[in-house]
Amino acid sequence: MDAQSGELLSFEDTNHYATEREVKGGVYPVTNDGVNPDGVEQAGWGMPFTTVTTTGGNVTSDQGGNVAAVDGSISASLTGPYVRMSDSCGASSLSSSSNLDFGASSGTDCTTPGVGGAGNTHASRTGFYELNRIKQMARSQLPSNSWLQGQLTSNMNINQTCNAFWNGASVNFYRSGGGCANTGEIAGVFDHEWGHGMDANDSVPAIASPSGEGIADLYAAFRLNTSCIGRNFTANQCSGFGDPCTSCTGVRDIDWAKHVSNTPHTYTWANANCGTTVHCLGHPYSESVWDLWKRDLQSAPYNLDGQTAQTVATRLLFIGGGNVGTWYAGGAPNGGCGATSGYQQFLAADDDNGNLNDGTPHMAAIYAAFNRHQIACGTPTVTTSGCGGTPTTAPTLTATPANQSAALSWNAIPGATSYEVFRTDGVFACEFGKIKIGSTASTSFADTGLQNGEPYSYLVVPKGSAAACFGTASNCATATPASGPELVYTSHANDDSVGGDGDDIPEPDEQVNVSIDVSSNAFAVTGVSATLSTSTPGITVDDASATFPNVPASSTVTSQAPHYTYTVGAGVACGTEIDFDLAITSAQGSWSGDFTQQVGTAVVGSENSYPSTDTPIAIPDNPAAAIVSTRSVPDNGAVSSIRVAVDITHTYRGDLVVKLESPTGTVVTSPTAGEVPPTTSWPPIRTPPPRTVPALSPISSVAPARATGSSASRTTPVRTSARSTRGRSTSRARPMSATARPPARTATVTATATQARRSAPSRRPTATTATPP
Repeated sequence: MDAQSGELLSFEDTNHYATEREVKGGVYPVTNDGVNPDGVEQAGWGMPFTTVTTTGGNVTSDQGGNVAAVDGSISASLTGPYVRMSDSCGASSLSSSSNLDFGASSGTDCTTPGVGGAGNTHASRTGFYELNRIKQMARSQLPSNSWLQGQLTSNMNINQTCNAFWNGASVNFYRSGGGCANTGEIAGVFDHEWGHGMDANDSVPAIASPSGEGIADLYAAFRLNTSCIGRNFTANQCSGFGDPCTSCTGVRDIDWAKHVSNTPHTYTWANANCGTTVHCLGHPYSESVWDLWKRDLQSAPYNLDGQTAQTVATRLLFIGGGNVGTWYAGGAPNGGCGATSGYQQFLAADDDNGNLNDGTPHMAAIYAAFNRHQIACGTPTVTTSGCGGTPTTAPTLTATPANQSAALSWNAIPGATSYEVFRTDGVFACEFGKIKIGSTASTSFADTGLQNGEPYSYLVVPKGSAAACFGTASNCATATPASGPELVYTSHANDDSVGGDGDDIPEPDEQVNVSIDVSSNAFAVTGVSATLSTSTPGITVDDASATFPNVPASSTVTSQAPHYTYTVGAGVACGTEIDFDLAITSAQGSWSGDFTQQVGTAVVGSENSYPSTDTPIAIPDNPAAAIVSTRSVPDNGAVSSIRVAVDITHTYRGDLVVKLESPTGTVVTSPTAGEVPPTTSWPPIRTPPPRTVPALSPISSVAPARATGSSASRTTPVRTSARSTRGRSTSRARPMSATARPPARTATVTATATQARRSAPSRRPTATTATPP
C-alpha cells in the first residue's frame, strides 16, 4: 500500500500451507524385456519408506510413499531406513515444493529422466522399490528378525556385466553388456541376491549347505510367483546344467517340468551332474519346495486352492527354511534324515503341537514333495494329523477404497479363532508374493498408508487353533484408493453412571453407555450413522446404532444421544481387551474402523517401589516366632505382579526358609527349603475373586477390595520374616515394586524366613526376590 495515497500496490498470501506429499517414480514390476505389463516401466509407483527432508526435519514416507502434511520445499534421495541405493552413475537427489516424482524414461544403465540426479536410474528406482517390498514381505513373516529392521545397501550399475552378487553386507548389480541385460533392472535378480542375505541372517546365521542358491531362488520365486529366476538375464534359455530350460531366459528354472527332461532333479542327479557347482546343488531342494506349493498342497488329500497353498508354503519357507543347517545329506534316497535338514525343519514349522511323531497338518504333502527329489526321510512315520476343527469355508471379502486406505470386511467363519490379512500390489493382483498386514479376531480390517490411484489386492485366511492351521483363503478383492471424503474413528468416552458404579470404567456385570467421535479429512460428510459390533466373548452390544451430526471438512463430531450401550458379562475377566468394530455409512460413502477397550483399569508398564521402613531387624537364635517385616502399598489398582527383594546377612544360609504370605493366607516358599540361593523366584500368589470388605487392618488376612473410584488410598502390608538357630543376623529389605492393573485391589504379602536343617555354610549376603508372573 502506498504510504501517502493509500493505494493498494500488491496483495500476497504469505501463509505457508501444509499439504500431504507423495514420493514416487517409475519401476519395472518384474523385468526389462519390454513385454506388457510386467516387463515395461510403470510410472508413478509409490516409493515406500523413503527418508524425506522437510523444513521441520527428516520424516519417512509410509508404505505407499505418502508424506504427512508439511509445508515448503522437500527433498529426498533413493534412501530410507531399510534400503539405501548407491549408484555408480552418480548420486540421486530430488527437491520439490509439491510431490517428489523421480519419473520414468527409456534407455538403460545410466539413463535418467533428466531429474533426480545422475543416480536416478532405472536400476536405482526399481531396486529401491523391490528390495523394500521383499523386506516388508519377510518382516511380516519374521517380525523379530533384527537384520530385516536394518538398512541394506544396494550398489547399482557397477561397471561390469553379466553378474550380481551378495558380499556378506550388501547386494551388487552390473550394467548391461556381454549379451546380458542390466541385472539391476530385474526384480528376480534383486530378490535372489537379497535371499542370500536372508539366508545368512536367519535363525541359523550362515549360508546353509550344500548350497545357498536354492533358497535364494525360492525367495525370488515366492515374491514374484514364477519358477523362472531372473527373466531376461540373457536372451537365451537357461542351460539347466545339462537339462536345458524350455521357456526361461533367466539363470535357472526351479520347475522340473519346464526342463527338456520333464523329470524331477534328485539327489542322485545332483551327485552325477553338479560336482561342487553350488547353483546346480540347489536344484533338488528348490524344486521340492516349488512342488510343495504348486503340486502337493494342491493335490489330494489336501486339494488346496492356489492362494491358500501359497500362504501355507510361504510360512513354511520363511520359518522352516530359516532353521535349516544342511538341506540334504547322507545319500539318496533318504537325504532328509538329518536333524537340521530341510525336510525335518519344514515338518517342525508345520507342526501344531510340538510332537512330530504324531504327524503334522500337511505332512503327507511335505513328504511327497521332498521324497520326489530323494531328500525326505522315512522317520517319523508320515501321518497327516492335527488342526482339528480348523475352518474349511472361505470368507467372502469386500475391499472398499478410501483416501490412502482400503476398508476390508468379510463374513464370520465358524471355527475360526482369527483371520490373517494379506496384501499384494502390482500388475497381477493377488498372484504376487503376499505381505501379511495383520491378524485379527474381528471381521474387518483397515489398511492405511496406501498411494491413491494405485490398485491393492487382498486375501483373508481364517486360522485355527495353531499357527500351522490354515483355513481356506477368501476371494481376491482389489481396491484403488482415491482422494475423497473419509471418516475415521477418533476416540470414545464411557459412562456407567446408570448401569454401573459411576467410575466410567467398564467392569464385570456393568452396562456402559459409550459416545464415539469421528473425524473427517478435507471433505465434508453428511447423513452419517454407524453401527457398533464386537466378537469378544461375554460382551453384548445392546444399542448398536447411532447417528452423527453432519461433519464439516477437517472436523470432529460426537455421536448423538442416546449413543451406544454395551454390557460386560459377569464372567468377563478384568484386563480383557474388548475389540469393537465400527461400520460407518454416509451420503458420501462407507468406511470401517475399530478400537479396543479394556475391562477394568490398568497402569500398564507402571511400577512403584516401596522401601523398607523397619529394617534392619535382628534374627536371634531359634526364635519362637517368625521375624516379620511389613510393607505398606498406599495405592489403588490391581496388583498384577510383586517383586520382593530381601537382603539377609547370615552365617549359615541353609538355616533359612523364606516365605511370602498373602492376606488371604496363601503361602509360597522359596523353591528349596533350607537352601535359599542368592536370587529366588516364587510361583504366583493367587488372589480370590473380588468382594467388598471393610477397611484393612495392617496385618489382616482379608480378601481384596473392589475399587470404588475413591481417591482414598488403601494399605497393602508386606511382611518379611526370618527365623534362625545360629548367630545373630540382620534382615534388610530392599525396595519392593508392584505393577497395578485393573480393577483396583489390595493385597497382603508376607515374606518369612524360618529355620531349616543346617547346610553348608555360606558367608556371603543373600538376596531373595519374589517375582510372580
